Order: sequence, then C-alpha cells, then structure tokens
Amino acid sequence: MCYQSLASGPEVIELHQRSPDINENLEELEAQAAELGNRGLEYRALGDILKARDSHQGSLVIEEKLGRLDRQAIQLGNLGICFQMLGDLPNAIELIQRSLAIDETLGNIEGQAAGLGSLGICYQMLGDIHKAIDLIRRSLDVSETIGRPEAQAIALGNLGICHQSLGDIPMARELIRRSLAIHEMLGNLEGQAVGLGNLGTCYQMLGDIREAIDFHQRAYSIAEKLGSLEGQARHLGNLGICYRAKSDAIEATDHLTRALTLYETMGIPPSHPHVELLQSALKAL
Repeated sequence: MCYQSLASGPEVIELHQRSPDINENLEELEAQAAELGNRGLEYRALGDILKARDSHQGSLVIEEKLGRLDRQAIQLGNLGICFQMLGDLPNAIELIQRSLAIDETLGNIEGQAAGLGSLGICYQMLGDIHKAIDLIRRSLDVSETIGRPEAQAIALGNLGICHQSLGDIPMARELIRRSLAIHEMLGNLEGQAVGLGNLGTCYQMLGDIREAIDFHQRAYSIAEKLGSLEGQARHLGNLGICYRAKSDAIEATDHLTRALTLYETMGIPPSHPHVELLQSALKAL
C-alpha cells in the first residue's frame, strides 16, 4: 500500500505517531477525519497542493482506523487528484483506481462517475487520448443517468480537452461551450473560469490570438477573484504563450514568469508537463 509513504506532513506524522494509542471516542475520530478532509479541499482550492495532500492523507489514516470504506474511497480519490496536480501520474492512477474499486464494491454510482472522470484526466495527461475519452464518456453517461449537472459539465469540458488534443477543434468548442453553459446556469464560477480558459486554448490553436487572449483574460479575472492559485497560474501561462505568439516578448515574459512563480509557490515540480512547457516558452523568447 504505497500511498502510506507518499506524504509526511505534520498532520500525517502526528496521526501515525498517535495511531497505536488513540483512544478518542468515535465522534472525536470522525470529527478529526472530516476536519482534515475539509482542510485538504480548502488547501487544494487555494493552490497549496502539498498541504492538501498531507491533509487528505491524515484523513485517510483515521478513516482506515474507523473502517469506513465510503470515506476511504473519498480520501483516496482526493489524494489521487493531488498527485495528478503534482504531475505524479502513476501514483495518481493507483490511488484513483483503489477509490473506484471501493465505490464499485459499495455500489456508489456517484463515486464511480467521479473516479472514471479523474482516471480519464490522468490518461489524457499521459497522452493516451482514446482511453481518456472512453473513461470520461463513461463518467458522463453515469452523471446523466443520476442527474448530476455539475458532474456532466466537468465531463463535457474534459471531453473537449481530449478533442483539443486530437486537433478536432470544432468538436472541442462544442463540448466546452455545452460545459460552460451548465456552469453558468449553476453559477459555478470556478467551472466558468476553466471553460473560458479552454475556449481560449481552442482559439489559440486556430491562430485567433486576439480572441484567445480575451478568453484567457476573462478566465484569469475569475480565478483571481476566487483566490485560486492553480487557476491563476494556468491562465497566466496561457496568456504568456499567446503573447509569445504575438511576438510581444515583454508581455510574454511577464506572464510566463508570474505563472512559473505561482507553480513554484504551489509546490508543483519543474518536471510537471505544463511547467516544462512554460519554461521552454520562456527560454525561447
């Protein structure tokens, strides 16, 4: 069970040290697990991926002690997303697959939809686009069956990214616009920022840099408003690449440097594919 060695933050160290002698009552343990899990989500939203990872790991340690399989599946999935964001795709896939296996055993349809989608993103990042599309489509089918519009929007957006990777920009735009429309209907600002950024990338690939910059700037404004470091870094990086395409070295350098600084602040390693892309773009100026 390699995930036990994946994190060593203060929450995890303390819990491992205390584990053999924990005598708290059930309610206290459940409260600790919930607090650590929620803290992990908050850290992830703010872009502190290392602290998010450690918090979810701490929550998982307790959930295993409590024997609550449904909560273990949630924390395994959350840990997988953290490792995915850190660019550690082998560990991300292992953790998400374990989460998915538990959800399948428990008959948790909603959890299965989330797990399939997360696995799809991992394979998209690995370049196995056809496998990614298959997994994300299955996630979309389940989300539609159980009537979860937010999950549908996420799956549609991820399918759009896959079709971007295949160079099918008309299909990508259609899927991303459908995703964006749902996020707008739900008032989901984070989803709107992601959708706007993905549309910007579509126009960027079509060579319409002015339109691409407009979408990326709108996406960045929302991410900044939300305080999302990950979103700001992503959109700043995309803007930097757009300005480079316009041969505006000053703006390109500014945006790329700010993006890379944010990624470093978040604990994202230099080996992460997006960080490598931005570093290459900066060196080429």
